[in-house]
Amino acid sequence: MWNEYHTFLIVAETLNFTHAAKRLGQNTSSITRAVSRLEEHLGKRLIDRSPLLHLTDAGKRLYAEINPLFEGLLDAERSLRSDDGRVKGKIRVVGPQEVVHWIITPAIARMLEEKHDVQFDVEASTRVPNLIEEPVDIYISHRHKEVTNKSLVSRRICVIPQGLFASPKLIGHKPPPKTLDDLAQWPCLGRLGEPNWELVDEKGQIHNFTVRGPVASTPGLARLEFARRGLGIAPINFPQGKIAMDKGQLVRILPGYTLQNLSLHALRKHPVNPS
Repeated sequence: MWNEYHTFLIVAETLNFTHAAKRLGQNTSSITRAVSRLEEHLGKRLIDRSPLLHLTDAGKRLYAEINPLFEGLLDAERSLRSDDGRVKGKIRVVGPQEVVHWIITPAIARMLEEKHDVQFDVEASTRVPNLIEEPVDIYISHRHKEVTNKSLVSRRICVIPQGLFASPKLIGHKPPPKTLDDLAQWPCLGRLGEPNWELVDEKGQIHNFTVRGPVASTPGLARLEFARRGLGIAPINFPQGKIAMDKGQLVRILPGYTLQNLSLHALRKHPVNPS
Protein backbone atom coordinates (compact mmCIF):
# COMPACT_ATOMS: atom_id res chain seq x y z
CA MET A 1 0.00 0.00 0.00
CA TRP A 2 3.06 2.28 -0.05
CA ASN A 3 2.13 3.92 -3.36
CA GLU A 4 -1.48 4.38 -2.22
CA TYR A 5 -0.35 6.22 0.91
CA HIS A 6 1.94 8.46 -1.15
CA THR A 7 -0.86 9.17 -3.61
CA PHE A 8 -3.21 10.07 -0.77
CA LEU A 9 -0.68 12.58 0.57
CA ILE A 10 -0.47 14.36 -2.77
CA VAL A 11 -4.26 14.42 -3.16
CA ALA A 12 -4.61 15.73 0.40
CA GLU A 13 -2.19 18.56 -0.39
CA THR A 14 -3.75 19.51 -3.73
CA LEU A 15 -7.40 18.59 -3.03
CA ASN A 16 -7.65 17.96 -6.75
CA PHE A 17 -7.31 14.58 -8.48
CA THR A 18 -6.17 16.16 -11.76
CA HIS A 19 -3.47 18.28 -10.11
CA ALA A 20 -2.30 15.27 -8.09
CA ALA A 21 -2.09 13.21 -11.27
CA LYS A 22 0.12 15.85 -12.91
CA ARG A 23 2.46 15.95 -9.91
CA LEU A 24 2.81 12.18 -9.92
CA GLY A 25 2.97 11.77 -13.70
CA GLN A 26 -0.10 9.52 -13.80
CA ASN A 27 -3.60 9.71 -15.22
CA THR A 28 -6.49 10.89 -13.08
CA SER A 29 -8.27 7.53 -13.01
CA SER A 30 -5.16 5.89 -11.51
CA ILE A 31 -5.16 8.47 -8.73
CA THR A 32 -8.83 8.00 -7.87
CA ARG A 33 -8.44 4.20 -7.88
CA ALA A 34 -5.41 4.41 -5.58
CA VAL A 35 -7.33 6.53 -3.06
CA SER A 36 -10.31 4.18 -3.25
CA ARG A 37 -8.05 1.17 -2.61
CA LEU A 38 -6.60 2.87 0.45
CA GLU A 39 -10.08 3.72 1.77
CA GLU A 40 -11.17 0.12 1.30
CA HIS A 41 -7.98 -1.11 2.96
CA LEU A 42 -8.51 1.11 6.02
CA GLY A 43 -12.29 0.80 6.10
CA LYS A 44 -12.58 4.59 6.34
CA ARG A 45 -13.73 7.38 4.05
CA LEU A 46 -10.71 9.67 3.72
CA ILE A 47 -11.85 12.20 1.13
CA ASP A 48 -15.32 13.62 0.59
CA ARG A 49 -15.66 13.97 -3.16
CA SER A 50 -18.66 16.31 -3.52
CA PRO A 51 -19.13 19.03 -4.40
CA LEU A 52 -15.43 19.81 -3.90
CA LEU A 53 -12.73 17.57 -2.49
CA HIS A 54 -12.03 17.92 1.21
CA LEU A 55 -10.55 15.65 3.85
CA THR A 56 -12.80 13.84 6.28
CA ASP A 57 -11.80 13.70 9.94
CA ALA A 58 -10.23 10.29 9.27
CA GLY A 59 -8.36 11.75 6.29
CA LYS A 60 -7.01 14.61 8.39
CA ARG A 61 -5.80 12.18 11.06
CA LEU A 62 -4.14 9.93 8.48
CA TYR A 63 -2.39 12.88 6.82
CA ALA A 64 -1.03 14.03 10.18
CA GLU A 65 0.15 10.48 10.94
CA ILE A 66 1.99 9.64 7.73
CA ASN A 67 3.21 12.98 6.43
CA PRO A 68 6.22 12.95 8.83
CA LEU A 69 7.20 9.56 7.42
CA PHE A 70 7.51 10.83 3.87
CA GLU A 71 9.21 14.02 5.04
CA GLY A 72 11.74 11.85 6.85
CA LEU A 73 12.33 9.74 3.76
CA LEU A 74 12.91 12.88 1.71
CA ASP A 75 15.40 14.11 4.30
CA ALA A 76 17.24 10.79 4.19
CA GLU A 77 17.20 10.80 0.41
CA ARG A 78 18.61 14.33 0.24
CA SER A 79 21.40 13.39 2.65
CA LEU A 80 22.42 10.47 0.43
CA ARG A 81 22.12 12.15 -2.93
CA SER A 82 25.25 12.68 -4.94
CA ASP A 83 25.93 15.50 -7.38
CA ASP A 84 24.22 13.59 -10.20
CA GLY A 85 20.95 13.54 -8.24
CA ARG A 86 21.00 9.83 -7.49
CA VAL A 87 20.91 8.32 -4.03
CA LYS A 88 24.09 6.44 -3.16
CA GLY A 89 25.14 4.35 -0.20
CA LYS A 90 24.54 1.13 1.69
CA ILE A 91 21.64 0.66 4.10
CA ARG A 92 21.04 -2.27 6.43
CA VAL A 93 17.42 -2.71 7.58
CA VAL A 94 16.08 -5.14 10.19
CA GLY A 95 12.39 -5.71 10.90
CA PRO A 96 9.66 -8.28 11.53
CA GLN A 97 8.95 -10.58 8.62
CA GLU A 98 5.50 -9.22 7.82
CA VAL A 99 6.73 -5.61 8.01
CA VAL A 100 9.57 -6.39 5.62
CA HIS A 101 7.09 -8.04 3.26
CA TRP A 102 4.36 -5.39 3.33
CA ILE A 103 6.28 -2.14 3.78
CA ILE A 104 10.05 -2.40 3.39
CA THR A 105 10.15 -4.52 0.24
CA PRO A 106 7.88 -2.24 -1.86
CA ALA A 107 9.77 0.87 -0.71
CA ILE A 108 13.15 -0.66 -1.60
CA ALA A 109 11.87 -1.95 -4.93
CA ARG A 110 10.66 1.53 -5.82
CA MET A 111 14.05 3.09 -5.03
CA LEU A 112 15.89 0.46 -7.07
CA GLU A 113 13.49 0.88 -9.99
CA GLU A 114 14.41 4.57 -9.97
CA LYS A 115 18.03 3.50 -10.59
CA HIS A 116 19.47 4.87 -7.36
CA ASP A 117 22.93 3.53 -6.55
CA VAL A 118 21.95 2.02 -3.20
CA GLN A 119 22.79 -1.40 -1.80
CA PHE A 120 20.34 -2.80 0.75
CA ASP A 121 20.92 -5.51 3.32
CA VAL A 122 17.49 -6.59 4.61
CA GLU A 123 16.96 -8.96 7.53
CA ALA A 124 13.47 -10.24 8.33
CA SER A 125 13.65 -11.36 11.94
CA THR A 126 11.92 -11.26 15.33
CA ARG A 127 15.22 -10.50 17.05
CA VAL A 128 15.98 -7.07 18.48
CA PRO A 129 19.33 -5.81 17.15
CA ASN A 130 21.71 -3.72 19.23
CA LEU A 131 21.70 -0.54 17.19
CA ILE A 132 24.59 0.92 19.16
CA GLU A 133 26.98 -1.98 18.55
CA GLU A 134 25.71 -3.61 15.35
CA PRO A 135 26.06 -2.14 11.84
CA VAL A 136 22.28 -1.71 11.50
CA ASP A 137 21.03 1.55 10.00
CA ILE A 138 17.29 1.16 10.55
CA TYR A 139 15.26 -1.15 12.77
CA ILE A 140 11.47 -1.29 12.39
CA SER A 141 9.55 -1.96 15.61
CA HIS A 142 6.15 -1.53 17.27
CA ARG A 143 7.32 -2.45 20.79
CA HIS A 144 6.79 0.39 23.26
CA LYS A 145 10.02 -0.28 25.16
CA GLU A 146 12.14 0.08 22.04
CA VAL A 147 10.19 2.99 20.55
CA THR A 148 10.64 5.07 23.73
CA ASN A 149 14.36 4.28 24.11
CA LYS A 150 15.96 7.71 24.59
CA SER A 151 19.31 6.49 23.26
CA LEU A 152 17.75 6.05 19.80
CA VAL A 153 16.08 8.30 17.24
CA SER A 154 12.49 7.13 16.70
CA ARG A 155 10.21 8.18 13.86
CA ARG A 156 6.71 6.79 13.40
CA ILE A 157 6.30 5.55 9.85
CA CYS A 158 2.76 4.20 9.68
CA VAL A 159 -0.21 2.83 11.57
CA ILE A 160 -1.61 -0.59 10.65
CA PRO A 161 -5.21 -1.47 11.59
CA GLN A 162 -5.93 -4.96 12.90
CA GLY A 163 -8.96 -7.17 13.40
CA LEU A 164 -9.88 -10.67 14.51
CA PHE A 165 -10.13 -13.44 11.93
CA ALA A 166 -10.85 -17.18 11.85
CA SER A 167 -11.19 -19.89 9.25
CA PRO A 168 -14.62 -21.04 8.01
CA LYS A 169 -13.56 -24.49 9.23
CA LEU A 170 -13.28 -23.30 12.84
CA ILE A 171 -16.67 -21.60 12.97
CA GLY A 172 -18.43 -24.22 10.86
CA HIS A 173 -19.61 -26.26 13.85
CA LYS A 174 -21.31 -23.54 15.89
CA PRO A 175 -22.30 -19.87 15.47
CA PRO A 176 -19.37 -17.43 15.59
CA PRO A 177 -18.94 -15.28 18.71
CA LYS A 178 -21.14 -12.19 18.94
CA THR A 179 -19.79 -10.75 22.22
CA LEU A 180 -16.52 -10.73 24.15
CA ASP A 181 -18.05 -13.23 26.58
CA ASP A 182 -18.68 -15.51 23.61
CA LEU A 183 -15.11 -14.97 22.42
CA ALA A 184 -13.79 -16.25 25.76
CA GLN A 185 -15.26 -19.66 24.88
CA TRP A 186 -13.18 -19.95 21.71
CA PRO A 187 -9.49 -20.80 21.21
CA CYS A 188 -7.50 -17.64 20.53
CA LEU A 189 -4.05 -17.26 18.99
CA GLY A 190 -2.04 -14.56 20.71
CA ARG A 191 1.36 -12.97 20.31
CA LEU A 192 4.27 -14.36 22.26
CA GLY A 193 4.68 -12.36 25.47
CA GLU A 194 1.37 -10.49 25.09
CA PRO A 195 -1.32 -12.28 27.17
CA ASN A 196 -3.99 -9.62 26.62
CA TRP A 197 -5.71 -8.01 23.67
CA GLU A 198 -6.89 -4.40 23.78
CA LEU A 199 -10.10 -4.46 21.76
CA VAL A 200 -11.67 -1.16 20.70
CA ASP A 201 -15.43 -1.04 20.17
CA GLU A 202 -17.34 1.23 17.79
CA LYS A 203 -17.60 3.93 20.47
CA GLY A 204 -13.84 3.98 20.96
CA GLN A 205 -13.93 2.24 24.34
CA ILE A 206 -11.06 -0.14 25.08
CA HIS A 207 -11.76 -3.62 26.47
CA ASN A 208 -8.95 -5.77 27.86
CA PHE A 209 -9.38 -9.40 26.85
CA THR A 210 -7.33 -12.26 28.27
CA VAL A 211 -6.12 -14.55 25.51
CA ARG A 212 -6.48 -18.30 26.00
CA GLY A 213 -5.57 -20.73 23.28
CA PRO A 214 -3.34 -23.55 22.08
CA VAL A 215 -0.42 -21.44 20.86
CA ALA A 216 1.13 -17.98 21.15
CA SER A 217 3.57 -17.09 18.40
CA THR A 218 5.61 -14.61 16.47
CA PRO A 219 5.86 -13.56 13.69
CA GLY A 220 2.37 -12.63 12.54
CA LEU A 221 2.67 -14.91 9.52
CA ALA A 222 2.72 -17.87 11.93
CA ARG A 223 -0.58 -16.77 13.49
CA LEU A 224 -2.01 -16.29 10.02
CA GLU A 225 -1.14 -19.88 9.11
CA PHE A 226 -2.50 -21.28 12.38
CA ALA A 227 -5.74 -19.36 11.82
CA ARG A 228 -6.07 -20.62 8.25
CA ARG A 229 -5.72 -24.17 9.55
CA GLY A 230 -8.62 -23.66 11.94
CA LEU A 231 -6.64 -23.69 15.18
CA GLY A 232 -8.10 -20.50 16.63
CA ILE A 233 -9.15 -16.87 16.27
CA ALA A 234 -6.19 -14.61 15.56
CA PRO A 235 -5.34 -10.90 15.39
CA ILE A 236 -4.33 -10.18 11.82
CA ASN A 237 -3.60 -6.91 10.06
CA PHE A 238 -6.23 -5.87 7.56
CA PRO A 239 -4.06 -6.18 4.41
CA GLN A 240 -3.29 -9.83 5.16
CA GLY A 241 -6.81 -10.48 6.41
CA LYS A 242 -8.43 -9.11 3.27
CA ILE A 243 -6.27 -11.26 0.98
CA ALA A 244 -7.16 -14.37 3.00
CA MET A 245 -10.85 -13.42 2.98
CA ASP A 246 -10.83 -12.93 -0.79
CA LYS A 247 -9.41 -16.46 -1.10
CA GLY A 248 -12.09 -17.89 1.20
CA GLN A 249 -9.50 -18.83 3.82
CA LEU A 250 -10.66 -16.52 6.63
CA VAL A 251 -13.71 -14.62 7.82
CA ARG A 252 -13.89 -11.54 10.03
CA ILE A 253 -14.85 -12.16 13.67
CA LEU A 254 -16.55 -9.52 15.84
CA PRO A 255 -16.45 -6.80 13.15
CA GLY A 256 -17.64 -4.27 15.72
CA TYR A 257 -14.24 -4.50 17.40
CA THR A 258 -10.71 -3.75 16.24
CA LEU A 259 -7.44 -4.28 18.01
CA GLN A 260 -5.29 -1.33 18.95
CA ASN A 261 -3.51 -0.24 15.77
CA LEU A 262 0.09 -1.31 15.32
CA SER A 263 2.16 1.87 15.32
CA LEU A 264 5.39 1.12 13.48
CA HIS A 265 8.50 3.18 14.14
CA ALA A 266 11.85 3.38 12.38
CA LEU A 267 14.67 3.40 14.93
CA ARG A 268 18.26 4.44 14.34
CA LYS A 269 21.29 5.68 16.21
CA HIS A 270 21.69 9.35 16.97
CA PRO A 271 23.90 10.94 14.30
CA VAL A 272 27.48 11.58 15.34
CA ASN A 273 28.46 15.22 15.06
CA PRO A 274 31.76 15.62 13.22
CA SER A 275 34.50 17.16 15.35
